[in-house]
Amino acid sequence: MKIAFIIIAAFVATVNLSACTVHTEINAVEIKQPKEQQRIAGRYAAFIQTGGWNLTAGTGHFAGGGYNVTLDINEAFQASLKKALSQTLHSVTYTKAAIPIENLSKRGYDNQILIHQGNAEARYSAEPFGWILQIYGYTQLATTVASLDKQGKITQNDVIGYGVNTQEEVLGFKRAEAVKAASEVAMRDLVKKIVATVRKQLASHGNSVGQKK
Repeated sequence: MKIAFIIIAAFVATVNLSACTVHTEINAVEIKQPKEQQRIAGRYAAFIQTGGWNLTAGTGHFAGGGYNVTLDINEAFQASLKKALSQTLHSVTYTKAAIPIENLSKRGYDNQILIHQGNAEARYSAEPFGWILQIYGYTQLATTVASLDKQGKITQNDVIGYGVNTQEEVLGFKRAEAVKAASEVAMRDLVKKIVATVRKQLASHGNSVGQKK
C-alpha cells in the first residue's frame, strides 16, 4: 500500500509539473557592510547596464519537463546595486550611458564605474525522494566591472554570483519558490562581490578611503 502511494504521488507530481509556465517576482536585496568600513572619497559616475536578465528556468528531468518559471532580475539587481554603491562611495551619480573619459573632469568626476551584464542562467530540478519531491533551484549571474579614471587608466574584472536553494513538496509546487530564492541569493552574492571589486579597483587607481573633506 505504501509503495502504491509513493507511485501515485510521483505520478501526480509529474502531471502537475508538466506543460505549464509561472512567473515569480524577484525582490531587491541588501548587503550588510561593516559599520567601521568608511566610504571611498571622491566623486563618481556609475553606469549600470541592465535589460538582459529576463530569464526562463526549466528542467529536463522527467518530473519537471515542460514546467517553466519566468523571472525578471533586471530591476531588482539595479536597485540592489545602486543602494550598495551609494553606501560604499562618498558621492555617486547614476548615469543613463557611459561618459567619455575626456569628459569626466569637465563634469567633475574623479572616476567612472561601469557594470555590464553578462550571461545569466536560472534552472531547477525535481528529484523524487521517497513520497516527496526535492526541488533544487540554481541561478548564476555574470557581470563585467570596470573602473575608468580621468587620466585614462582602466581596470576591469569579471564578477559572477551564484545561488542555490532547496524546497520540498509532495506535489512539486515549490519550483517557483526555489528559483526565486536561488536568484535572490545569487544577486546578493553578486552585489557583494561587485562592491569588493570596486573597492579594489579604486584602490589601484589611488582613490583613498575616508570621507572627502
